[in-house]
Amino acid sequence: MSDATSPKYYQFGDVQLIAVSGKLTGCGAQAVQYVARSTRMDGKNKGVTVDARIEDLEES
Repeated sequence: MSDATSPKYYQFGDVQLIAVSGKLTGCGAQAVQYVARSTRMDGKNKGVTVDARIEDLEES
C-alpha cells in the first residue's frame, strides 16, 4: 500500500523500510532511509533524476 505516510520509495516488495530503520538509532534510521530512497535500482526513487537524488542526499 502506498500513500502519504508510506510512499513507494520506502517499500521493497512486502517489506517496508520502517521495519529495518525501526531497529536502529535515530541517526542510523535517517541515514538508511536517505540512502535507500535515493539509490534504488528499480526506479522507485524519491528523485526522478540523478541530480535530484544527489540533492536529497546532500540535504541529509
